[in-house]
Amino acid sequence: MLHGLAGMGKSSIAHALCRESCSTPLGASFFFIRASGECGDAYRLFPTIAYQLAGSKPEFRPLFVAAAKHYLQHSQFQTLEYQLEGLITHALTKIVGKPRTLLIVVDGVDECSNNPNNIVPDMLRFLCRAPQDIPFLRILIATRPETYIMDALRSPVYSNLIFFRNLQQEPDVTADIFSFITAQFQENAGRNGTFLLVTERENAISELTRLSDGLFIYARTVARFLIQNKYSAVKIYDKLVESEGRNGPTRLYEKLDILYSTILHRAFDEFRGDREHLEYAHQVLCWLALHGETSTHINNSLTVESLVHVGIPAYITLDVISRLRSVMLVEEEITLQTELRASHASFPQFLTDNSRCHDSTFLVQTQHGHTMITISLLRFLASLASDDTQSWEQRIWQYARHNWPDHLCEGSYTEDVRQALVVFILKCLDGQINRKLLWEEKPTIWAKTGSPDCLARVRNWCKVCDLCFLASCDCYVETLSDSECRRRTLGIA
Repeated sequence: MLHGLAGMGKSSIAHALCRESCSTPLGASFFFIRASGECGDAYRLFPTIAYQLAGSKPEFRPLFVAAAKHYLQHSQFQTLEYQLEGLITHALTKIVGKPRTLLIVVDGVDECSNNPNNIVPDMLRFLCRAPQDIPFLRILIATRPETYIMDALRSPVYSNLIFFRNLQQEPDVTADIFSFITAQFQENAGRNGTFLLVTERENAISELTRLSDGLFIYARTVARFLIQNKYSAVKIYDKLVESEGRNGPTRLYEKLDILYSTILHRAFDEFRGDREHLEYAHQVLCWLALHGETSTHINNSLTVESLVHVGIPAYITLDVISRLRSVMLVEEEITLQTELRASHASFPQFLTDNSRCHDSTFLVQTQHGHTMITISLLRFLASLASDDTQSWEQRIWQYARHNWPDHLCEGSYTEDVRQALVVFILKCLDGQINRKLLWEEKPTIWAKTGSPDCLARVRNWCKVCDLCFLASCDCYVETLSDSECRRRTLGIA
């Protein structure tokens, strides 16, 4: 059990172990990502592990295939406990010629989007129970030390099974960070064999290690930022050191906040006089910070092309990702298919926290951001109401139809929201009811967009906002609820 605060390198260690496991063969891995939808779902953990174990060794495959067939005879959706027993334990106990060890890596349990009061603790307890039945199984769990996680794992039942490792108490963290920064600069050295910053500032690596203060995310981000701006690295480095000195003693993440502020100012200060460009750039930051917060249904990763469909020019998003490359998950050339994803959750958290991000140019005010996204999604859906060709980009379509109610309920009421919602209801939901799409044998692509649960939430939001003109939502909810019942009845029949 590897635990530590955000940014200490837990995921990096888990990734490295998966890549380089030799003495202990890797059987399977699962990395929880809250913003990813499916990768944030506890009920995806055991089926994913079973699938990967089946492919890890040729002799495992028939055992897991047989286990899956038996499992599916009961139901595709079952409790976590039966998932583990039916898909994994049952197969591993039948292995002939047991392996000496088999490794499973589970990272980011704190990113799991299910209920932390019961589902997540149950998942952890079932996971820890597996080595009792399968002695050759080794499991690495990496997570932040949230109370509900630690309480689930500190049970006396597992006291002889679990070894806890706190990264904050590791003696070699500083040396590891120093080695990491050194290696990064050496990989990007000039013809003389040294990185320009190190030539100009001999103590730069030691100072950057000190500024990291045990946070691997700081070391990784600052190294990428300086390498990305190698010709200005000295100036940037001096500013970081000066800012740290001017602010005096800092909170744990204050140095990281200074770094993020420096990166943002470096990226966008030249556009201070271009209001339109900054407005578009701020919209991109809103999508980056908020688009993964609302859904657990599907993969929430949006692309440059996705944002084009909600009114943000491609050249803006491409430019923003390029300028913020040091804090974005981008390894290759930036294209229309590049995903809008931060390299670490601390950056979106910084953007949405006014106690950390003090520049209104970059601060994402959560409620206003959700309102902007709501309007964009409703207008997008309304524009497609009469188009059955499905020629649009699928990611934004999937995202819009699943998540518009969530953004609406998290946002605030404005006249633009009212107008967008009225047009959406008239163009999309009205036609849906009139054509009786929901009780056809093959429901159309609009079925999820106007589901009864979604509209009930919208109706309640309208009531809170005192929007009497949308009283017709009651009619839509009742009609769609009836149609959903009819559709399910036909399906059962």
